[in-house]
Amino acid sequence: MKLLFTLGIFPPSKFGGIAASMFSVIEELNKTSHEIIVLTTNYKLPYKNKITTNKWTEYEGVTVKYIRARSGISLKFILEGFRQIRNVDQVHLSGTQYFPSLLFAIFCNLLGKTAFLSPHGDLMTPALKQKHWKKVPYLILLKFFCQKAIFRPTSEEEAIQIHKLFPKAEVHVIPNFFQFKPPLHLSKLNQIVFLGRICTIKKIENIILACSISKFFKSENYKLLLAGPIAGEFLAYESMLKQLIVINKLDKNITFLGDVFSPDKEKLLSQSKALFLVSDSENFGNVVIESLAQGTPVVASKGAPWKSLVENNCGYWIDNSPESIADKIDEIISMNASDYKQMSENAIVLSKEFTSENILPKWLELINTHTKE
Repeated sequence: MKLLFTLGIFPPSKFGGIAASMFSVIEELNKTSHEIIVLTTNYKLPYKNKITTNKWTEYEGVTVKYIRARSGISLKFILEGFRQIRNVDQVHLSGTQYFPSLLFAIFCNLLGKTAFLSPHGDLMTPALKQKHWKKVPYLILLKFFCQKAIFRPTSEEEAIQIHKLFPKAEVHVIPNFFQFKPPLHLSKLNQIVFLGRICTIKKIENIILACSISKFFKSENYKLLLAGPIAGEFLAYESMLKQLIVINKLDKNITFLGDVFSPDKEKLLSQSKALFLVSDSENFGNVVIESLAQGTPVVASKGAPWKSLVENNCGYWIDNSPESIADKIDEIISMNASDYKQMSENAIVLSKEFTSENILPKWLELINTHTKE
């Protein structure tokens, strides 16, 4: 069976978690009996990587066509998508607020083909509130044209939200999975870390405020490291965060690292006492698994689907107020070595639930039960 995957960004780009998580899926499916092709763009590709554009090529054994596009969208990309949809058995789309995905889903409907939609958090309530005026038309068109689309969320929380918006939709929950490098087991430093895109939904300001009211953060000479890329639309937000750091006299304790890639990323996580992901909304949170795999506990907000952190004693699941975050900062700093070691070991155990061996069969079941008649 021939499967087409479309997305705006694809490796070797390292921007955002969607490209990384979908590449893991595509790479493993490519080892099965299915024929996989990927249509993407050269948007956010690093300049040092000389990638052939507008022609079919291979990346890590996967057949890919990178369409030249300045913003992740181009007419050529859309037209090529229409052409390929006609010739494949299944179409897997990423992002419900990505304009080409909407057009491709509508085209699938017109052809009588099923579109598999991975929302990647687009349909979570906090995400929909951002630029709501722009997203409402997408939802209307999806409801009207794509009633037979199959949604593939990564968590039960995301599935519940999809059912609220599309009560009759077929929904299959399949978590992201990764191939992890062995934990480094480096000595922990007096530091905590945020790893992800620098954007408003991540509520980074609440971590900064938490550090300012923490009992032990400054007195124990702890550091907060903020690692991740920033898009041009969030430069004002970054500036606000830097002002907040200065106002609260934390400029010696908080550092922006910029984007961090492997193997530096694994080293950063391994040396940190905890990862903080306190977003208003997360459909999954790839960095949670990356942190757990390095034996680093995670403090996640209830906007992220990580109640299992508490159930497995490898982190915390809290509201994202500065006060709640500060409480967990202090608890981690003051935790005795034995309790912290146990939490660290538990983190590695939980991460192993998200390997391809455990998750890939769910993908194959989804694909095989919706074969072309």
